[in-house]
Amino acid sequence: MFTFDIDEIPFSSRGSWLDISRVVGLHQRADDLHLVSHQNGMHGVLALVPLVLGERVEVEVVAAPSVLRWQHPAGVVEVVFDGTESLRIRGKGLGLRIDDAAAGLTPFTGTYLFTEPGTRSAVFTSYETGRRYRVTPLRRPGGGRRRRARRTRTGRRRRGGAVGGGSGGVHGGETTV
Repeated sequence: MFTFDIDEIPFSSRGSWLDISRVVGLHQRADDLHLVSHQNGMHGVLALVPLVLGERVEVEVVAAPSVLRWQHPAGVVEVVFDGTESLRIRGKGLGLRIDDAAAGLTPFTGTYLFTEPGTRSAVFTSYETGRRYRVTPLRRPGGGRRRRARRTRTGRRRRGGAVGGGSGGVHGGETTV
């Protein structure tokens, strides 16, 4: 299988305004991979953080034209594009926390999160891109549960959720991830 260095080439699909990369803005790099939008500029929208038992872990990232994979001895998470506006995420043994990439929320910048009434979808709305990013669990094997926002050790409220051991999607624009 042909692979490429994710630090040099973002994972994307022809015609998409989305990519997954560590480059989150002009001359800005992040430690974790991010869903990046190129709508209204270049903006990191969602941080994608690999987890084992709720704790961040170091992983090997393998990028191929058709699939991006986080690998760890505990398991794997894979991401594929489903068209130009949707991503499919699945994992086994390894979790993936999907966090707001913005440092804060102001009247003109940042991302806010709400749970869509009547569905299991979390919706991130980004002021920078003017788009919504819907995270929809497609299946929860073993009766897994989605996590709610919680405070971090610094007191900052973490806006995000975790996907692990099952399948889910993110849709942007409304974009599905």
